[in-house]
Amino acid sequence: SNQVGSERLNYAYGKALYFIEEYGSAYDALQRIATGSELFVKARYVIAAILVAQNRLDEAETSFEQVVAAGDKKADADIIELANLSIARIAYEKGLLSKAADYYQRIPRKSPNFQRALYEMTHLHIKASGQYEDPDRRYASLRKSLETLEILAGAPNLGSKLSIETAILRGRINMLLGMLNYAAEGYKEVVDRFAPMSTELWEFSQDEARIAKWFESIVHEQVDPIGRTEMLSKAAAEWLQEEPDLGQVVRNLKDLAGQKKDLVESRDTLVKLRAALS
Repeated sequence: SNQVGSERLNYAYGKALYFIEEYGSAYDALQRIATGSELFVKARYVIAAILVAQNRLDEAETSFEQVVAAGDKKADADIIELANLSIARIAYEKGLLSKAADYYQRIPRKSPNFQRALYEMTHLHIKASGQYEDPDRRYASLRKSLETLEILAGAPNLGSKLSIETAILRGRINMLLGMLNYAAEGYKEVVDRFAPMSTELWEFSQDEARIAKWFESIVHEQVDPIGRTEMLSKAAAEWLQEEPDLGQVVRNLKDLAGQKKDLVESRDTLVKLRAALS
C-alpha cells in the first residue's frame, strides 16, 4: 500500500473492513486518502459511517458536512444526497429538529431517497408534537405528520417494506390523535396485506431446492426472460430484495446476470462476424 496508486487499494481495503465491522482499521486505511484525491469524498462518507457506528455523532456530522462541502454537485450528487440524509438523521437523534427538517428538505423530489426522507420527516413531526405543552400545537404537529404520510402513501413504487411501515405508522398517528376507528382500519390493512406474504416467505424458507432455483433464476432471467418462472409473488420478492443483507446478494447476482448477458451477446456477435468474414 506504499506504492503509487495505493489510494484505490486503501479505499477498497477500508470499505471492506467497514463491512466486517473492523472500524478502527477501516478508519486508519481511509484516513490515508489525501484531500485532493478523486476518492476523497467517498472515503469521507465511509469514515462518517464508521463514526456513526461508533456512536461518535458530532465527529460523524462534521465528516458528512465535509462530504457536502467537498463533493461535486453533479458528479457526486448521489453521495451528497446520502450525506444530507445522514446529517438530518444525526440532528434528529440530537433533538435538533429544525436542523433535521432543513436537511430532509434538501433531498429532491425526483431522488430515489425522497420517499425515505419523507417517511423520516413524519417521525420528525411526531417527535416535535411531544415537545409542545399546548394541546392545539401538539395536535397540529400530529396532523402535519399524518398529512406527510398521506403524501408518501400516494407515491408510486413505494416498495413492500416501506409500504407496510407507512401503514403501521399511520395507525400509530391515528391512535395518538384519538381516532381509534381509523387506527384499527390501518392495522387491519397491515394484517391483511402482510399475513399472506409472511406465510409465503415461511414456506419458501423451508424449501432449499426452491431457494436455489430462485437465486439461479435471478442470474438467468437477464439472458432468457421468456424462460423465467415465478417462484415468489412480486410483493414477496420485493420484500426479500429490500432486506439489507439479502438485498446485497440479489444486487450482486443481477450484476453477474448483466455480465453474463453481455458475454452471450458478444459471443453471438463474434459468430456473425466470423461468418461474414469467411
